[in-house]
Amino acid sequence: MTGKKLFFFLFIPLFLIIVVFSFYRYQEVNRPYRNYQIVEKTEKIGRPFSHQEVAYIFHTPEVRSRDDYDLYVIPLVIENRSGQTVSFPIESFILLADHFQTQVDLEQFQSEPINREAGQGIPPDGKKEFRLTFTLDKEDPSRDRVELYFLRYDGGKMYKHKLDLSGPH
Repeated sequence: MTGKKLFFFLFIPLFLIIVVFSFYRYQEVNRPYRNYQIVEKTEKIGRPFSHQEVAYIFHTPEVRSRDDYDLYVIPLVIENRSGQTVSFPIESFILLADHFQTQVDLEQFQSEPINREAGQGIPPDGKKEFRLTFTLDKEDPSRDRVELYFLRYDGGKMYKHKLDLSGPH
C-alpha cells in the first residue's frame, strides 16, 4: 500500500470520526444551557428588589480611605419572605471599578460586628442587615465608574442586578 492510499483509507476516516465524535460531545455537554440567558436589571440605592421570595435593599455606600487602599462599605438588608432558611450569597457580589473587578473582602467583612451571623443564613420570614466590604488599591486605575453586581442563577437564566456607586446617592 502506498503512502497516498494509506492516508486516504486510514487517516481521513479517523479524522472524520474524531470530528463527528467531538461535535456530538459538544452538543451533549452544552444541552442544559441551550436556552441560557443573561437578564440585566439596574437597581437603585434604597429601593428594594426581589429574587425568589427574598428582598434585597442596598443603602448608601461609605468609602473609608486607608493608607494604600479604599474600603467600600455597602449596607445591605435582606428580607426572607419564604418559609425556608436562605443562605447568605457572599460569592454573588462583585464590585467593578472601571475594568478592575473584586469580590467581597472576607477579612474586612468578618471584622464588621453586624456580619458575624452571616454563616447562619436568613431565617424564614426574617430580616437581617449586613455590610458588604470591598477593597480597591489606590494604585488602581481611575474610579470614574464604580458598580456593584449581584449575580443570581435561576432556571437557565443569570440575573445580573447592577447598582451604580459612582454618582451621587
